[in-house]
Amino acid sequence: YLFEVAARADASLNFPVEGRWGFFPGAGLGWIVSEEAFFEKMKSTMSFFKLKASIGTTGKNETIGSFAYLNTFSLTENPVVVIGGLPVAALYTSAPGNPGLVWEKHTMANFGFEAEFKGGKFGIDFDYFYKEAHNILNSVAALYPASVGHYFFSTVNDGIVANRGVDLQLRHRNQIGDFRYGLTGNFNWARNKILKITENQNIPEWQNRTGRSVR
Repeated sequence: YLFEVAARADASLNFPVEGRWGFFPGAGLGWIVSEEAFFEKMKSTMSFFKLKASIGTTGKNETIGSFAYLNTFSLTENPVVVIGGLPVAALYTSAPGNPGLVWEKHTMANFGFEAEFKGGKFGIDFDYFYKEAHNILNSVAALYPASVGHYFFSTVNDGIVANRGVDLQLRHRNQIGDFRYGLTGNFNWARNKILKITENQNIPEWQNRTGRSVR
């Protein structure tokens, strides 16, 4: 029997103090069924068989611009007034800070098995995975008209995206005299879907992204 637990904590200056730290745990289980007494009769055909499962969470801290939780100021590129005979740029407020920003989190579950036949001459690995991203760090610029003067958060936590798929590997190893060879084939399939995201209310329904794949 196999069991593994891991955890990490990370801090990022891209988030306010309240959400600066993120905790990301993970765990894995394995059962080598071929080591059990009841499996002995099958070992002449299937020499190795293992079931496995794991789940874990990772984080993302890539906000749109640094310190997106703070109210900041910027200077215009070109001067707007002349003071004392010198052209002077104007100071203006940038996008307001979002004090509620937190880590984007991705949780992934994986289930599968490994098997070998005829003393390892043939092998198969199969994995099914399901991954869900929460609190996705997004821009909301497309939700507001230019008439509001771009005075909205540059980054928000918005949306849930799911990704699922399978990984399959087939192997063959053999030796003929002094000649050894091995063949490996891989198959991968995956699909994703936006489960939840704030939509612009002024666009037609066919342009909505909820329920569709990420492009």
